Amino acid sequence: MRKPRIDWKDPFTWTVLSLGVPFAIALGVLGWGYWATNVPATLPNPSASPIIGIAPNGQPVKLAPTEPPATPTPPLQYGYFRVEGVVVDELGMPIVGACIEIGPIGCREHSPRTDDRGVYFMDFPKADVEYDLHFTAPGYKEQVKRIKPTANLVLNIVLSR
Repeated sequence: MRKPRIDWKDPFTWTVLSLGVPFAIALGVLGWGYWATNVPATLPNPSASPIIGIAPNGQPVKLAPTEPPATPTPPLQYGYFRVEGVVVDELGMPIVGACIEIGPIGCREHSPRTDDRGVYFMDFPKADVEYDLHFTAPGYKEQVKRIKPTANLVLNIVLSR
């Protein structure tokens, strides 16, 4: 059995090399670019431990983990950042129905509210904008947090009486 040999005088050999080598280099560059820039965008997890909340005085407060929702939250749309977290009282108990409002216009009928675990989420378009989030609940002092979403964010809040 004869070993295959490359005939360097054959024009077909040079055609294959002239087309194949740049193609292989381009595939390598594309593969490296995909591998180097493949950063998955995961949604924040408001139930991850340890949970840290922000007290009205600005100090961090450790909170107990929340239970997972009965139904998953909707998927994040392309071009948006998600801000989510829990709203609890000073004892770390979830506040059900706490209102989250953008700006000082007050809580409205369709304003986002916390669920029975104290969890909320809001989606913001990717834009160079700052938002004032007003967290309110009956019997609690309002807390305002200014955010400028540049990535998905967990923002846990502690409301005081």
